[in-house]
Amino acid sequence: MSALALALVPATLSAQQAPAPVSPWSAIVAAQVERCWTPPVSIQGGKGARVSLQIQISREGVPQAIQVVDQQRYGSDIFFRAASDSAVRAFRNPHCQPLRLPADRFEEWQHLSITLDTRDLL
Repeated sequence: MSALALALVPATLSAQQAPAPVSPWSAIVAAQVERCWTPPVSIQGGKGARVSLQIQISREGVPQAIQVVDQQRYGSDIFFRAASDSAVRAFRNPHCQPLRLPADRFEEWQHLSITLDTRDLL
């Protein structure tokens, strides 16, 4: 599975919104955003990086809040931080917005957990 903040520092989601369970919508969103994700070259080879995100999406399909789940690793691993920041930027890329999701199913996809893996891009 692949995929991807206005600010490079991840947004904080409220306790009521996290953690979002993994859903079929996660794969749909990941597929839409994957083309906008360009992880740093230093991450693309070797063991890669797996980035898990919690995302809050507006009814219009625009990501409103994005949080990197593993904040400890984000704060201590510069390679993971670079991969995470690039994933977040992909969600904010105008070429990948708005996300194409059915408005009548908003309650199902407004909060998603998405995991991206640089190895999926090879």
